[in-house]
Amino acid sequence: MTQTVLVVGASGSGKTTLIERVVPALRARGLSVGTMKHAHHGFEPDKEGSDSARHAAAGASPVVVVGPEGYALHGSAPVSGRVPGVDALIQRHFAVADIVLAEGFSSAGGQKLLVHRRGTTPKPLTHPEEVFLAVTDEPLGYPSETAPDDVEAVAETLAAMVDQSEAPDVVLTVDGRPIPITEFVRRTLSGAVVGMVGELKGVSTDPREITLVIRRG
Repeated sequence: MTQTVLVVGASGSGKTTLIERVVPALRARGLSVGTMKHAHHGFEPDKEGSDSARHAAAGASPVVVVGPEGYALHGSAPVSGRVPGVDALIQRHFAVADIVLAEGFSSAGGQKLLVHRRGTTPKPLTHPEEVFLAVTDEPLGYPSETAPDDVEAVAETLAAMVDQSEAPDVVLTVDGRPIPITEFVRRTLSGAVVGMVGELKGVSTDPREITLVIRRG
């Protein structure tokens, strides 16, 4: 199961910088890391130096940037129209990721990592009890706080949250013969199929069971 963490905080607090530093630390622990970026004022896909481009350069994959009129996977054409919610995007594009760091989705519900820098005004949160960790250079009064430079402590906390439960149940048969597959292959096949099916009209964004039969010739 993919673990989702909402990275929130005021503009200029250092959210993207923290993600840039934490992604390699998580990957060094053997975790696959995806990211999302909420671009409130719109975005230019794959613009050099943009926050989403910085996510990708740090090693996150996939990377999704979400704007008011659509969203885009890093390296792919934008998808215009109604923007799916965080959970739907996770289901469609991050099924094979161990953890997704979603930057800027402060109004969404879920586990939040708050980033704060002295001199910035803390962003009001509807549910401050959802903050499990504050990365801050001054005390804020949260139960768990750590300094911005202590990237290893942040990575350890995030790694401990990753649900190491079994991969999705995927059964592969070829000409009627069951074929054993590894957990990595199960996650990869599941993520690819769920992502494509989720883009079809009239299909739930969170299907519980999908049957696919391929007949050749």
